[in-house]
Amino acid sequence: MCKISDEVKKYAVFAIEEYRARKGLSGSEAFSLFKESGLLDYIEEFYDVLHSNGTEYLICDIDDYLSNNAFGSSMLKTVVKNLAIFGAGQTGKRAKKLVEEKYYNEYKLVYFVDNDSAKQGSLIENIPVISAEKLLLLYGKEIDCVALALQKYHDVYEFLVQHEIVQVIV
Repeated sequence: MCKISDEVKKYAVFAIEEYRARKGLSGSEAFSLFKESGLLDYIEEFYDVLHSNGTEYLICDIDDYLSNNAFGSSMLKTVVKNLAIFGAGQTGKRAKKLVEEKYYNEYKLVYFVDNDSAKQGSLIENIPVISAEKLLLLYGKEIDCVALALQKYHDVYEFLVQHEIVQVIV
């Protein structure tokens, strides 16, 4: 990045800080990731598109860029996303097992989410069960993405989309 406007520089700093906070990286880790993967140049080139969309779009776009970039792909192995599984029944337990066996290097299960108030506040295999309302408060802070483990997921999916939860695995 050379001879770029202060506006683009400020946006690049914003992008680094947001990504750092979401992914639990140190400042130096985030800056190195952006610099060495070419993300700083990417932000400069696509500033007009990136800055006109929300933060969620930015984070998703950075993840997409890194997953399609050889350097970023190797770096992403160390950036594990905090996952909430919506559905604390048998399907949710099966999804937990799948995450632990196959996707352990990509996701860390931090919560189950369920609309059944009898399950909320309990633990399933040492994972807390929270309400959908609590999910809305934690998304983007302690939760990076949500997996739907329900047989009838359409209403829940619509709820998530309506509340701008964009990292949804169906």
